[in-house]
Amino acid sequence: MKQKKDRSCNDGSFLICYYLMPIMPKKSENFIAKIVNSDNGQFILSLDKTQKIKIAQKFLPNEIKIGDEIILEFYSRAQFNARQKNLAEAVLKEILGE
Repeated sequence: MKQKKDRSCNDGSFLICYYLMPIMPKKSENFIAKIVNSDNGQFILSLDKTQKIKIAQKFLPNEIKIGDEIILEFYSRAQFNARQKNLAEAVLKEILGE
C-alpha cells in the first residue's frame, strides 16, 4: 500500500483510507470503492453499479485520481483509542468479538 491517512469525523468516528497501487485483489472483508468522478473538490466513489458515495478530496491521499481503487475502513473512537494503545491486541479482540 502506497499511503495511509486517517481523519477524524465530526461524530468521533474515524475514516481510514488505504490508497492501492498496484490494485490489490478484492476481498469480501474489505470495503473497496473505485473513484469514478470528481466534482467541486469532492470525489464520487462507486461501491457497485447502484451504490455511490461522495467524499471530500481532503480526506483522500493527494495522488488519488479517477479510476483508482481504495479500501475504506470505518471504526469508532473507542476502537481507535484501543488500537493506539496496542494494535495487535485490539484487532484480535475485534476479530474474536470481545
